Amino acid sequence: MTLLPILLPEGFSLKVSAGDKIAAGQVIAEGQGAVQEETIHLAHELKLVPPKAIKCLKKNLGDSVAIGDLLAVKKSLLSSKQLVSEFSGIIVKIDAENGDVVIRVSGGAQNLKTINSSVDGTVDSLDNGKVVLKTDKEALMATDGVGGEAEGEIEYLADSDETKLSAQVKGRILLTKSIDKVYIFKTIGLEAAGIVTESLEDIDFVDLEEKRVRMPILEVSEEDFKKLVKEKQKKLYLFGRNKSIILL
Repeated sequence: MTLLPILLPEGFSLKVSAGDKIAAGQVIAEGQGAVQEETIHLAHELKLVPPKAIKCLKKNLGDSVAIGDLLAVKKSLLSSKQLVSEFSGIIVKIDAENGDVVIRVSGGAQNLKTINSSVDGTVDSLDNGKVVLKTDKEALMATDGVGGEAEGEIEYLADSDETKLSAQVKGRILLTKSIDKVYIFKTIGLEAAGIVTESLEDIDFVDLEEKRVRMPILEVSEEDFKKLVKEKQKKLYLFGRNKSIILL
């Protein structure tokens, strides 16, 4: 049996009790933050380099937006693509370097967030803003992490040369010994599910948190990295902020 700790953000309320048997997908906790910001990866959505993506914006810094409002329009000789907002709020940041737009979301039911279990198991304990699940699945604890949750097959890439990345990484968990920021943002653009690495170069997890990276990126020990390389035919479930990895 594996004990899997899940950290709860401040303000979240528990929906389970110690000893409860839970199923994968079941809500463990839910909460509604007073201030929430959502990042729209404009360059990725429009498939343009960041400077060109920003020029497609139909809103300005400080503008209010509602769900369904037109955010950007990409036009070409043969077609056009429109991007509408999935959130109501205020545009608080336009990042020309990365092609991102940040919306500070208004209060309301849309802010309600849930934390769901990714495995079948039992609630072992509840303590100090943490739920510990007991599961038959094998789990590893990362030394650091960022981002949300994702599931995918392992793609072991011993070479961290970002020029060799291709569309085949879409939906996969990349296992690469050492990565830098160019590698990270290219994998985000190629829609990889997540990254597990031994070390970050020229960027750290504080930087990634500030950039509000959603894709889970986790750093593990040399021993655990070697273990995952041996399991490269399997699937992983990554918890970025909770710094945990489940072998499925």
